[in-house]
Amino acid sequence: MAAWMLYRRMGWRNTSEMAALMAIPVIPFLCLVWFDVTESAQCGPYCAVTIVGMLALMLYRRREYSSG
Repeated sequence: MAAWMLYRRMGWRNTSEMAALMAIPVIPFLCLVWFDVTESAQCGPYCAVTIVGMLALMLYRRREYSSG
Protein backbone atom coordinates (compact mmCIF):
# COMPACT_ATOMS: atom_id res chain seq x y z
CA MET A 1 0.00 0.00 0.00
CA ALA A 2 2.76 2.43 0.93
CA ALA A 3 4.65 1.80 -2.31
CA TRP A 4 1.49 2.43 -4.34
CA MET A 5 0.71 5.64 -2.47
CA LEU A 6 4.24 6.93 -3.02
CA TYR A 7 4.04 5.94 -6.70
CA ARG A 8 0.80 7.94 -6.95
CA ARG A 9 2.65 10.92 -5.40
CA MET A 10 0.60 11.02 -2.20
CA GLY A 11 3.65 12.08 -0.20
CA TRP A 12 5.35 10.67 2.88
CA ARG A 13 2.95 12.31 5.35
CA ASN A 14 -0.18 10.76 3.84
CA THR A 15 1.56 7.43 3.35
CA SER A 16 2.79 7.24 6.93
CA GLU A 17 -0.63 8.23 8.29
CA MET A 18 -2.31 5.44 6.33
CA ALA A 19 0.35 2.94 7.39
CA ALA A 20 -0.14 3.94 11.03
CA LEU A 21 -3.91 3.52 10.66
CA MET A 22 -3.26 -0.04 9.56
CA ALA A 23 -0.67 -0.90 12.21
CA ILE A 24 -1.79 0.81 15.42
CA PRO A 25 -5.28 -0.78 15.73
CA VAL A 26 -3.77 -4.27 15.81
CA ILE A 27 -2.22 -3.65 19.26
CA PRO A 28 -5.44 -3.94 21.33
CA PHE A 29 -6.48 -7.05 19.41
CA LEU A 30 -3.11 -8.68 20.04
CA CYS A 31 -3.35 -7.76 23.71
CA LEU A 32 -6.60 -9.74 23.87
CA VAL A 33 -4.67 -12.81 22.74
CA TRP A 34 -1.63 -12.16 24.93
CA PHE A 35 -3.78 -11.82 28.07
CA ASP A 36 -5.79 -14.94 27.17
CA VAL A 37 -9.06 -13.05 26.70
CA THR A 38 -9.53 -14.58 23.24
CA GLU A 39 -7.86 -17.42 21.38
CA SER A 40 -7.43 -15.60 18.07
CA ALA A 41 -6.55 -12.09 16.96
CA GLN A 42 -10.11 -11.28 15.79
CA CYS A 43 -9.31 -10.41 12.18
CA GLY A 44 -12.87 -9.31 11.32
CA PRO A 45 -13.15 -6.56 13.94
CA TYR A 46 -9.55 -5.48 13.24
CA CYS A 47 -10.31 -5.09 9.53
CA ALA A 48 -13.49 -3.15 10.31
CA VAL A 49 -11.61 -0.75 12.60
CA THR A 50 -8.87 -0.13 10.03
CA ILE A 51 -11.35 0.43 7.19
CA VAL A 52 -13.36 2.91 9.26
CA GLY A 53 -10.14 4.67 10.29
CA MET A 54 -8.85 4.95 6.73
CA LEU A 55 -12.21 6.21 5.45
CA ALA A 56 -12.36 8.78 8.25
CA LEU A 57 -8.88 10.02 7.36
CA MET A 58 -9.77 10.26 3.68
CA LEU A 59 -12.93 12.22 4.51
CA TYR A 60 -10.99 14.49 6.86
CA ARG A 61 -8.40 15.20 4.15
CA ARG A 62 -10.87 15.05 1.28
CA ARG A 63 -9.00 17.56 -0.86
CA GLU A 64 -5.77 15.55 -0.79
CA TYR A 65 -7.45 12.22 -1.53
CA SER A 66 -9.89 13.37 -4.23
CA SER A 67 -8.94 13.01 -7.84
CA GLY A 68 -10.05 16.49 -8.81
